Amino acid sequence: MERVSEEKKNVSRKKRINAIRNFILIGIPVTLVFLIVVCVFLLVKVFSLQKQIDMLYTSKTGTTYQAALAEDSKNEEEAVQDELEHSVSNSAILAGSKVYLTFDDGPSENTSRILDILDQYNVKATFFVIGKTDDVSKEAYKAIVERGHTLGMHSFSHQYSNLYSSLDSFKSDFFQLQNYLYEVTGTRPIFYRFPGGSSNRVSKVDMKELINFLEEEGIEYFDWNDSSGDSTGKNYSTQQLAENVIANINTKGDTYVLMHDTTDKIRTVEALPVIIEKLLDMDLNLVAINGNSVPVHHIEANEE
Repeated sequence: MERVSEEKKNVSRKKRINAIRNFILIGIPVTLVFLIVVCVFLLVKVFSLQKQIDMLYTSKTGTTYQAALAEDSKNEEEAVQDELEHSVSNSAILAGSKVYLTFDDGPSENTSRILDILDQYNVKATFFVIGKTDDVSKEAYKAIVERGHTLGMHSFSHQYSNLYSSLDSFKSDFFQLQNYLYEVTGTRPIFYRFPGGSSNRVSKVDMKELINFLEEEGIEYFDWNDSSGDSTGKNYSTQQLAENVIANINTKGDTYVLMHDTTDKIRTVEALPVIIEKLLDMDLNLVAINGNSVPVHHIEANEE
């Protein structure tokens, strides 16, 4: 009896195995055929829908949808090409333009470092200085001149309330600084930058009167059209200071970059090599203000 029972189990097991094998041999191919049929059906539907879209688009626009896509693609390529040409054109405009690196409010403990960096790249700059009578500052004034840079004036006191209180106060401050710098360096400066710029809003005197006075003295004043942002109160990183300068380079003429030479402007000093290298890579001429420089004015004396 046990033998008969075991044989029945074996037969039953063989039947299950055969059933599974038959399913694999027949079921999988049938499934694949079904999927292929579905895919073909979907493709036919897609082509049919595409044809309907094309017909509708043609009826409304007079051109096929595929032609419109091709035209859009062509326009995109032309736009990219125009952008590239525009970039090349800007580069051509920039190449050879002058950039004037200017430093206000010095001298300071950083002046010698700034001078060393400028020497390292054989670049000349302009220092709009204020009046300081200590020996270190006197040596800094001399070093600026002796190392081939331009010494400009930025008021003796740099105290807006006194400087801009009257025309007489401005004149007194001006002559004090000019005579002092001549005494120290043997050079009489002829370039001036107003504290706060010619467009400052704190002067109690009409700025045009001060401009006229400078013109009578044979002095040219210079504002700026680019800035590192080192005096805005924002905590710019060294990289950001450099990027601020590069982003605002004048593409249609010369650029006057405003920076500051004060003890707390460590990041300005650190950014200077980055700024110089980027400007030189752009084939720009880094020069100091001179008699041939075309000044940037925020306001003009003859403005209405």
